[in-house]
Amino acid sequence: MIASTLKERITVAVPVLKARVKVVSQQLNELGQFSQYILFAFGNGYRLEDILAVVKLEPHVIQEEIRYLNRIGLITEEDGSSEIRLTSKGQGLFQIMGVVKRFNHQGEGVLINGVTGLIEPLEEGEIYHSSELSGKACKVKEKIVRTLYRNPNPSNSKKFVLSHFPLGDLDDEQKEELQIELRYESVPYYIEKQIEQLPSPQANVSLANQGVVQEDEINQLESYLHVERVLHKINIDLKRTELDPYRTVLDSLEKLRQFDQGLISQKAEHVLLQAEEELQKNKEDHLFFFDPVTGQHFLDRPQYPYEHAKPWTDLTPARFYQEDKMPDHHSLYLLFGEQDRRGEVKREEAYTIRQRIPYDVLFQKVTETSTVEEEGAERTWTKKERFVFSDPLKKMYNT
Repeated sequence: MIASTLKERITVAVPVLKARVKVVSQQLNELGQFSQYILFAFGNGYRLEDILAVVKLEPHVIQEEIRYLNRIGLITEEDGSSEIRLTSKGQGLFQIMGVVKRFNHQGEGVLINGVTGLIEPLEEGEIYHSSELSGKACKVKEKIVRTLYRNPNPSNSKKFVLSHFPLGDLDDEQKEELQIELRYESVPYYIEKQIEQLPSPQANVSLANQGVVQEDEINQLESYLHVERVLHKINIDLKRTELDPYRTVLDSLEKLRQFDQGLISQKAEHVLLQAEEELQKNKEDHLFFFDPVTGQHFLDRPQYPYEHAKPWTDLTPARFYQEDKMPDHHSLYLLFGEQDRRGEVKREEAYTIRQRIPYDVLFQKVTETSTVEEEGAERTWTKKERFVFSDPLKKMYNT
């Protein structure tokens, strides 16, 4: 599949929700606040006497709580001593308690992508209110179901938190027990992203840069944007460029020849023969298809990657259309086998093309690297386009 690099990047405003992350432990929640307090006190080296001095409860109530914690294996009393210690199970839960409290106190923030639903880093300098967006940005509608983000561990939240935030020295089993809650703001914000290329068909003649995109794993992505494009079907006359200086006098020359052929020169005769050949040639149709976003030309109507029949639209990149629909002389030769011709539009039709393009494909980054021939050779540059796939693909494909 071909991805055509656009002459002008398309700026897209993607909706996001700002959210605070809260880490929750089911084991701690099942203990209750007072049990957690007792566990916290013993974990920090306090004695029973210290707790009795601080807590305004009857001693028998505190003793009952201690017996409960002993019964579920979180604390133990030393034989022949009134000293109370945490068991290994209690130490593990005490460690989780410390991590949860520290993390939630920091109030870490993230973004919920309103199109993919994935959790992303919060970059305060890169998010905008609707009124702050640049004038060229194409706004995309929010696609997520917000209520789903009130459930524990929505989308990729747990994986994101574990990979982006330090959670002390918790082992894998302790981390597995944790749950993530998101508290999002109701007002949407936007991040601006750039579309640098669009999946396009292979052209017979292309006036746009192209690179190869592999589809093997891309098709497994679940988030899509619907892009509406226009394909022009153009019928042209092929005009001989050598006749251009004489076009205003062709009718006069033809009338003069009909009146008396001996009055016109050999050169005028040659011009009239060329004009007759052009006229006969243009009785045929010279059809091609033109994609104004990428500048590609096709002899036959192409099939677009990710083409989709349903009339849903997220983006219509009409403002980025290229105005020059006509192929140049060299491209006309490649298309129709005719040299020294220029095209002149005779008829034109427009077709709507809709593509359901995976989100990660649409926002792939295109970088250009240049390589030099071996030392001593003439200095020539070869451009290559490199497509870097963002997570979850973690792959790089070179053309």
